[in-house]
Parts: sequence; structure tokens; C-alpha cells
Amino acid sequence: MGWKEVLLGSSGATDTTDGAAQSVSPALSQSMATPAAVASATGPVHKGEGQLSVDVFETADAIVIVAPIAGVRKEDIKVTVTDDVLEIKGFRRFQEAVRKEQFYSQECFWGAFSRAVVLPARGKPDQVRASLKEGVLRVTVPKVHLAKAQEVPIGEDTI
Repeated sequence: MGWKEVLLGSSGATDTTDGAAQSVSPALSQSMATPAAVASATGPVHKGEGQLSVDVFETADAIVIVAPIAGVRKEDIKVTVTDDVLEIKGFRRFQEAVRKEQFYSQECFWGAFSRAVVLPARGKPDQVRASLKEGVLRVTVPKVHLAKAQEVPIGEDTI
């Protein structure tokens, strides 16, 4: 199943990117299906957690996930991956002693956050690399290159 199939729904919107009309989910009705749309198809792993913004793109050999995580220590981030889902969890600590009624505005999310991303191609979980530099997390998931289909000769029935 490809990334488009994961997102197909019943909103009535039409995807005509390949010339054939298909119904797509509400999340895609404005932007239509792209590999990066897979990232917006999932959200926080647990209810009540903040959602992490991510960019997901593909190179010839890998899927790359980039997420700004300013103010989070490396030891407060956990990245896990299977062959088709990457999960980022963490905790952003608020360092100030401020009471809620003292805020004029509070737009930043403090506390636990998470994000699950359905990968647009099958990855190699045992070869994933992650780095944190200047508040930006970068996770590289090498892709599995599937072998081309080979024709199987049909022999005589020996049963």
C-alpha cells in the first residue's frame, strides 16, 4: 500500500494527479496527495500532548524527517522507528517560575510532545540515524530497495 492509499477517504474531494479521479481524505482536499502529506496524516501519539511540526522529504536512498525542537535537550528526546512508522517523543521544560495569571500570551507548548509519521516508503529500522544541531532534529531512514519482480518458470505438475 502506498502513501496515497493510506490517505484515501470519503470526503468527496477528487485527486486527479494521475488522470483518474479518486476520493481523498479531508486532510488532503486542499493540498492533494504528496509524499509529505503523509506527515500531516498523523499527529500526537497520545492525547493531551503537544504536536511536533515536521518536514518529510525523500532522497534516492532515504526518507528524511526534520523537526525544529528548540529548547529541548538531547536526553529528553526519544526516536523510535519500525519499517513504516517513525515516532518522536520528548519533553520541553519551562524554566521560569511564572503563574498562569501572569501571562499576557502563551503560544509555546511546554511539557510532553510527540509525533508519529507514516513513512512514504519502507525503511531500514536498524540503520536509522538521528542528530540534533542548533535546535533542529534530523532523522534519516534508509529506504529498502525492493527487488524487481522475476518471472518464475512453470514446470510440469509432479503431484
